[in-house]
Order: sequence, then C-alpha cells, then structure tokens
Amino acid sequence: MRSLVGDNLKSWDQKLSQVEFAFNHSINRGTGFSPFFVTYGYNSKCPLDLAPVSDLKRVNIKAEEFVATLQQIHLTTKQLLEDANAKYKQVADVKRRHVEFEVGDFVWAILTKDRFPAGEYNKLAVR
Repeated sequence: MRSLVGDNLKSWDQKLSQVEFAFNHSINRGTGFSPFFVTYGYNSKCPLDLAPVSDLKRVNIKAEEFVATLQQIHLTTKQLLEDANAKYKQVADVKRRHVEFEVGDFVWAILTKDRFPAGEYNKLAVR
C-alpha cells in the first residue's frame, strides 16, 4: 500500500482496489494458489465481468464441471496446507524434548498474576 500511495498519503482510499486485486492474485507459499483461485477455481486476468444469467430451470453442464473442479481445488489446497503445517511442526519439534511426568514428581510451575482474577492468585498462600 505504501508503495502505491507514495508521497500522497491522503489518496490511500483510491488505491485500495488495486491493493485488494494484487493481494487476491498473489500466490500463497503454503498452498501454491492465489486466494482468488482457491475461491473461484481460476485466475482472472482482469476484474470480473458481469455475465448474463442463463436459464436456471435446467442444470448447466459447465456449472457442474466448475463445481467439481472447485471442490478438487479445495481438497488440494487443504492437503497442501496440512503438508506445510507438518513441515513447520517438524522444524519446531527439533527444539523440543518430550518429557513425561509421573505422580509425585516435582515440577517447576510458573503461575503469573495476569492469568488469574484478583484474589485468586494463591501460589504462595499458606497451606
């Protein structure tokens, strides 16, 4: 947004549609698709044109194909996001260690006051 507006800071609202269009057509690293493609099933080269609505009483074959294609895109996107999350988890788990505690083990508990309402923070209270 800053690069489009430049020195004319008060003209940001005139550039908003360009920013939205650019965002909707940028490829997501995790999915490999643009948000527009995931939503509609194709990448538009220009703003959407209004098309006349065909006869709604009969099923359009192209519409059925479009719905099937869009469902396949959604399944592929979901799988790619799950794969990306698994990759991120694998990298994060390298720094973690698995520890199992048994009943009676001593553990270090950190209880901060911001997690409890006033008067209920009693870690150091007399028992």
